Amino acid sequence: MIRNLVLLFFICLFSNALTAQEHPNRIAISPQEAQLQQESVEVQYYAQQLANLKTAFAAKDNGKIAVYESAVLMSLRNEINQLDLKLATHAAQAARRKLASSGQINQAATPEEAPRRDPLADATTPDEIRFEAMTYTLAAFDRHAFDPSKPEDAAKDFAKLDDILKIMEAALAELKARQ
Repeated sequence: MIRNLVLLFFICLFSNALTAQEHPNRIAISPQEAQLQQESVEVQYYAQQLANLKTAFAAKDNGKIAVYESAVLMSLRNEINQLDLKLATHAAQAARRKLASSGQINQAATPEEAPRRDPLADATTPDEIRFEAMTYTLAAFDRHAFDPSKPEDAAKDFAKLDDILKIMEAALAELKARQ
């Protein structure tokens, strides 16, 4: 019995040593680096789907046009949702800072606690300006379909989507500059 327990002990000890050696070079990354990586992937994905959409449009493949347009718009929606959450978080934190300046101690704010943003208010911060531009572009593409028989209209639409890509790349460049 003792022999089996000793054998089991050494097996566990040996397996733990092997598991610890499995990933010796793994390095944890900071939240800022993770955010930068995520944003980089999102911008690359949007750019790739937009390029695929343009290629499908040039080939006049209506099936692929619909698929890639959907992917581009989904990527745009995701970016808008992230910006909306970011703006709500900043607004909630600003409200909490005002409260804290009165001497009250409280926990960090959640986005749900943010005051509702007035849709008619002027955008003042770069994030608000990006949010508005993306929201207006998304609204323009709701119930939209690229028609290969109308290349003039498509050129205008592609210019709008290219502008969104420039906005996303500028935001990524700002994020890289902060790091």
